[in-house]
Amino acid sequence: MSLFQRRSSAKSILNESGLDHEKVSLMNNVDSREFSPHRVYDFYWFKWGAVSKSLTCSFTELPHWLQDNYDIFTGFYCHNTLKIFYITLLSLFGVATIFVATDLRFRTPPYRWFRTGLFFALGGSGFIPIFHAIILYGVKLSLDVIALKWMIMTGGFYVLGAVVYGTRIPESLLPGSFDVWGSSHQIFHFFVLAGTLTHYYGVIQAMTFWHEQNHECQFDIEKMKPL
Repeated sequence: MSLFQRRSSAKSILNESGLDHEKVSLMNNVDSREFSPHRVYDFYWFKWGAVSKSLTCSFTELPHWLQDNYDIFTGFYCHNTLKIFYITLLSLFGVATIFVATDLRFRTPPYRWFRTGLFFALGGSGFIPIFHAIILYGVKLSLDVIALKWMIMTGGFYVLGAVVYGTRIPESLLPGSFDVWGSSHQIFHFFVLAGTLTHYYGVIQAMTFWHEQNHECQFDIEKMKPL
């Protein structure tokens, strides 16, 4: 690959991440040995994989499952079959998203909304077990059992982040004004972080409830429901 091709490829990747490559003067002087599009792609492979993994584990709690197999999914604390089913379902969504986000064929602008849609699907798939838990426990008990309020906030942050990423706001409204700070890509990561923090707090609240009220699943779920 020639130096010109390397620079063009690298510029294309930077532009896709929300930067106006016309304004990135660094690319006019960069040496091919110092800045390779292959290195940029490797970075994106790691970054998108990490984001997808974060979303997937927000709903499945895989590390805990590997350790003690009982607090993967607080919503189904006493339902092991449902735990395994939803872990499998959400993990498949996560693998599909990682594949699309890191495959070069899908790293072009025409597939931008397709990638965004996958993140919507991955984040939205977490609401399937939440709705199931609401049916199982009722809304009032779900506020404690699955920390419903915090889970809704988590999903909301992820969805907002995906919308910002897909619409490329604010740089699509004011081109060239957010090349360094304040781009949609940075805002997207802010929402992902906010969703992670609210999810973490919600899981702590839900696990506290289970450990204090029904740690060994000795009580029937119906007896736990408020009158």
